Amino acid sequence: MVDNHLPLGLVVTLASFFGAIAKAGLLAASTPYIAATFPLLGAVYFYLQRGYLRTSRQLRLLDLEEKAPVYTQFLETLSGLATIRAFGWSDAIIEANHTLVDRSQRPFYLLMIVQRWLVLVLDLTTAGLALLLVGLAVRLRGEVDVGLTGVSLVQLISLSETVNLLIQFWTSIETSIGAVARIKQFAEDTGEENLPGETQEPPSQWPDKGAIQVSNLTASYGDGKEDAVNALDAVSLEIKPGEKIGICGRTGSGKSSLFLVLLRLLDPSSGSITIDGISLSSLPRDTIRSRLITLTQDQFVLPGTVRHNVDPRDVYSEVDINEAIRLVGLSDAIEQHGGLDRSFDEDMLSHGQKQLFFLARAVLRKHDGRVVLLDEVTSSVDHKTEQVMKAIIEDEFKEHTVVSITHRLDTIVDFDRVIVMEKGCVVEIGKPKDLLASNSKFKALWSARPRSVA
Repeated sequence: MVDNHLPLGLVVTLASFFGAIAKAGLLAASTPYIAATFPLLGAVYFYLQRGYLRTSRQLRLLDLEEKAPVYTQFLETLSGLATIRAFGWSDAIIEANHTLVDRSQRPFYLLMIVQRWLVLVLDLTTAGLALLLVGLAVRLRGEVDVGLTGVSLVQLISLSETVNLLIQFWTSIETSIGAVARIKQFAEDTGEENLPGETQEPPSQWPDKGAIQVSNLTASYGDGKEDAVNALDAVSLEIKPGEKIGICGRTGSGKSSLFLVLLRLLDPSSGSITIDGISLSSLPRDTIRSRLITLTQDQFVLPGTVRHNVDPRDVYSEVDINEAIRLVGLSDAIEQHGGLDRSFDEDMLSHGQKQLFFLARAVLRKHDGRVVLLDEVTSSVDHKTEQVMKAIIEDEFKEHTVVSITHRLDTIVDFDRVIVMEKGCVVEIGKPKDLLASNSKFKALWSARPRSVA
């Protein structure tokens, strides 16, 4: 709307406006008697465009609103294809889609009818002027030049088409300006993500050690409601520089919430987190996210080339990028699909290859900081890919502090320590082998784990 319709509407409106003035001037010059009707004609056009503008503006807004459910259903269907097929809901989804599409086309159909009405009224107005012009030519045939009368008729028809374009594209500008106003209002009403006090700039190498201190951390998703259940409840732990920490626990135990607080995507209600002696509550949030190396199970694919996806900030050389891709074993796959400058499509790599590709992105950033956060990075890959990723992480981030959330306990059994969480609390901390040798909660999770299939 803003990028395409507004510039196009502005250009066509200006061209039509000046074209209408020129044609009206030529019409008045060739047949001066017609100029007497211009005030009446201007009044007709004014009220015509005002009525058309009000109606078409509302219909365009309705058209946009009715298309939203279609897009929503489309996205929900794509994300739930497996469930739809498993339960045999395809026919119901198709029927619902037909209903939504039919409903979404009603405002557009009415808008087309209104546009046809506009053309009809303009044509009738032109026909009336043409009838008047021919009547004058017949009545004053001795006083009016025949050639000028012909010019007047041609310009009259052309003027009608120009005015039609002028009104329609002026309406398009009005609608597009409304979109600009909504964007402006959204930008003004959306507050700053950073809270007051989050302005400290850390040293350029921060975090250069990777020491993490969590003190009495409590957080919830209830936005201050009294009945909100704490996702994290007085969590305290200390992670030494270069330590490899695995965090495990059942679903809803608070593992992911701890990561969200580390990335400042969830605000704690009390407690603090410091990394290398600097409290995260004093730093801008985008600075924290740019300094912590994060890898999750669902990475976001950026629109653009392969190079842009592996190096979004465009700070690494082609040699470094190729080395990172070679390290994860994707050199041949990338070359087969056109190299680094090819557009990155969702289907060019399998799911396991995508995880390796995003691991290459993390490897490229290994000098940005000494803290690596891993969230279920091997949860949906096969055993072979899991072993490849595990070996790369151990080798490339051996000097880093690594904190890994996982349900696959095999990937953290060789870590320095594991943390077991339950109902938002840390219930157990220790070395994996020591915990497995005792009657611990970690051992219970280990015994209940699904076995990896090679």
